Amino acid sequence: MNATSTDSYASGLHSSFGTINITTLSGSVSATGKNSVYGLRATFDDIDITTLSGSVSATSDSLYAYGLNAFDTLSIDELSGTVSAMGRDTAYGLYSGSGAIAIDTLSGSVSATSTNDNAFGLYSNSGDIDITTLSGAVSATNSAGSAQGLSLNGGTINIDTLSGAVSATGTDFVSGLYLNAGAIDIGTLSGAVSTTSTGNDAYGFYSFLASIDIGTLSGTVSATSTGGDTYGLYSDSGSIDISTLSGAVSAASKDYRAFGIKSGGALNGGDSATAAKITGMVSAVGGSYASAIEADGATNLYVAGTLYAEDTSGGGNAWAVKTGSADDLLTLATGADLTGIVDLGGGADILTLLGDGTSSNTFLNIENLVVGDGSAPTRWEWGEGTGTTHFDAVDILSNAALQVGKGAVINSPVSVHAGGTLGGYGTVAGNVVNSGTVSPGGSIGTLTINGDYTQTAGGALFMELGTYTQDQLVVTGAANLDGALILVPEAGSLFRGGTSWTVLTADGGINGGFRSTSILSSSPTLTFQSTQAGGVLSVSTYRSTPYTAFALGERTMGLAQLLTSAAGDATGEMAEMLAGLDFSSEAEISYAMESLSAESYDAFSQSALEG
Repeated sequence: MNATSTDSYASGLHSSFGTINITTLSGSVSATGKNSVYGLRATFDDIDITTLSGSVSATSDSLYAYGLNAFDTLSIDELSGTVSAMGRDTAYGLYSGSGAIAIDTLSGSVSATSTNDNAFGLYSNSGDIDITTLSGAVSATNSAGSAQGLSLNGGTINIDTLSGAVSATGTDFVSGLYLNAGAIDIGTLSGAVSTTSTGNDAYGFYSFLASIDIGTLSGTVSATSTGGDTYGLYSDSGSIDISTLSGAVSAASKDYRAFGIKSGGALNGGDSATAAKITGMVSAVGGSYASAIEADGATNLYVAGTLYAEDTSGGGNAWAVKTGSADDLLTLATGADLTGIVDLGGGADILTLLGDGTSSNTFLNIENLVVGDGSAPTRWEWGEGTGTTHFDAVDILSNAALQVGKGAVINSPVSVHAGGTLGGYGTVAGNVVNSGTVSPGGSIGTLTINGDYTQTAGGALFMELGTYTQDQLVVTGAANLDGALILVPEAGSLFRGGTSWTVLTADGGINGGFRSTSILSSSPTLTFQSTQAGGVLSVSTYRSTPYTAFALGERTMGLAQLLTSAAGDATGEMAEMLAGLDFSSEAEISYAMESLSAESYDAFSQSALEG
């Protein structure tokens, strides 16, 4: 069926006052005209189609083109065919003037192409857009103006499953999904929403006086512009709620600003107590400003994926997360990879670290750092790239460890709870209360506390000792000691009698003392003891039991005497063997000496004699 006009409007199927009811449209309907052109038009009523498996097209040489135009409701059970509109001014694939657009399954394609004004794939002026499954394609293309894939002035854009593609390309304002007021509600977005603008702003999702609610975003949302700002997901004043983001949201602007997700309201996973879980990627690359995630309202995020922000101008205006003055919750878990500043603005904000990871970002305006949840194993390094970070309080909970990296400074009081661990090579600029474990270094290293160090009865200080090196805790204030000192021998180190190590210094003096001093790996040959003098705590060792005490016979006794003699200055293989013997059991020492053959004894004897 074809309608053609060379000087006026044209309509393939037209009802002036009644509903257009079609059970199956498997053929083709086309209209071509000079002014307004309609594939199907119900001037004052509905369009109701059960199955559209054929094609409907409308082409206008000078004005508007509508694929399907309904004054009221436009309803299609199954759209597996094609609907297209091409207009010189504005083009609409599907249009509803005052009712809803309701589609059960859209597995075909709807396209709108304009060369001047606007292009809309689906447009409803005041009713909802309701799609159960969008597995096909909706596109809007404009070579000299605005383009919107799905557009609604007021109401709800509701899509249960978006597994297909929505795209918009234009030179002016471009949006994949556009809503002026109401809500955009997507159950599952496993497909792709993409927009490109060559002259102005580009939005994947745009909502003005509206919220954006997405259950699962496992697909992609992208926005690109060479002439304006870009936004992956944008809400001007409403909230953005995302249960799970395992896919990718991206925004890229050549010379202007780029936002991966920008909410003018709250940002969470459905309510303020539920986090938006991000295991995928959110990225923003801008020519003057970039923000992967930005929200003006209260924010609750759980990040186990990638947040990437890059300001290509080199100005440094790049934020992985940026929030306003509300109280925010940010959790970084295993897999979190952030590029850009993290700034949680005003309010009482909490940063929680879970699982394993390394922080190397600049963190600003965060009141509380919590490491762990009190049960799940957690180990995080506060890396060198963090610089100096201020918190009002840091809490390291049970089964959690925080390593302060070399060059990093945590400017905050720190509480190490029972079962928690503080370690590293950096600096804590604040008082530390240890009811768990403090273990300087990662292997052997120095941890500095610019403040007081207080160890409770349940706390322990772990210090690793090497042949000539040791862990050290440097305290600029007072050290108030209780609990345990636990010495950890470095693997493979030979400890010589009379050696002393300084393990703790306190400029403000040392008060109290350890209830116990023990060694993590017991030795039947060595004894370690701690001594305190002024603000210095030292550990020394001596050989309390010679190897001869474990000799089982005359031949073994000769070897034992040799080993005892060599322990003071042995090097190389001899030192390695003695280091192993020192931390073996009595029976293992006896067995080791007994098992040495006459040949090996002679070799060791000659080696020892030759130094």
